[in-house]
Amino acid sequence: MAVTTKRSSKRRSKLLYQDDSSDASLGSLIQADGDPAMPTHIVQNIFAWIHPRTVLKYSRLSRSIYFAMNDPVFALLNLERFVPITNTDSLQSLPDEFDSLWFRWPRIYQKVYAAWRLYDRAKLDWRGANTLRRKIPKAIGFLSNLTYLSLGSCRLIGEIPSQIGRMMSLEHLHLAWNNLSGPIPPEIGNLVHLKYLSLSDNNLDSNIPEEIGNLVSLQVLDLGNNRLGGHIPSTIGGLTQLQKMALQNNRLSGTIPLEIVHLVCLQEINLYENGFERWLIPNSVASDSHLFHVLKGIGFYREGENHWR
Repeated sequence: MAVTTKRSSKRRSKLLYQDDSSDASLGSLIQADGDPAMPTHIVQNIFAWIHPRTVLKYSRLSRSIYFAMNDPVFALLNLERFVPITNTDSLQSLPDEFDSLWFRWPRIYQKVYAAWRLYDRAKLDWRGANTLRRKIPKAIGFLSNLTYLSLGSCRLIGEIPSQIGRMMSLEHLHLAWNNLSGPIPPEIGNLVHLKYLSLSDNNLDSNIPEEIGNLVSLQVLDLGNNRLGGHIPSTIGGLTQLQKMALQNNRLSGTIPLEIVHLVCLQEINLYENGFERWLIPNSVASDSHLFHVLKGIGFYREGENHWR
């Protein structure tokens, strides 16, 4: 057994020193037993000169190096040496290499990058950047100065993180045409300045959260082409500035809530391809109101009227 252990140790040590010259020099930082040959801060300063795209693969060299790299101090040191600070006023149409890496890095790198490079941005318009193909980083909650976020058609997967509710300055949120799944986080109701919300054409399920009614500035709500179920929440009546509501092609049921009478600015509504039991216009909606004609135009009717449904 002792012979086997000794051979394994020699083989592991040999692997650390072989390969190209750069790997050989990195291997010299580690003793054969896997303990660091240098203090942590020196190891961090040396590894920080390796590009952020590849540096983290060296965390597998030893447990000590893993902990040295799994540190926000190291992440910031590494990023500062390679990542240019962009003009926060520039209108960048597509993410650069480091923005794309943000979706792939471990959580510590994501937090440091968000707080260091993206924090001052007011707008991120990365529509169509299909190179992302990852989950939305939870560190997105650090972007509290952002007013405009568009990640449509980016092949995003996973759930919408609850941390999105920390982006209190958001006025425009576009996450349509992705592969997002799970529920709409109730924390989205914290975005009281939001005017435009599009989560359409995903795989979102569960119910529409009641907190949606907190979005008192909302003008456009598009949740169409998902798997949302349950009833339309009565809190929808709080969206008094709403002009367009698209909920088509979901699994919604029940009846239209009476509170819809408060949507006095509504000009367009799409509720097709759902499982509503009755398409009745509440009596509280005046027959001469604009809302009445909007609802009549898509097939709603007064109780007792002849109708085509």
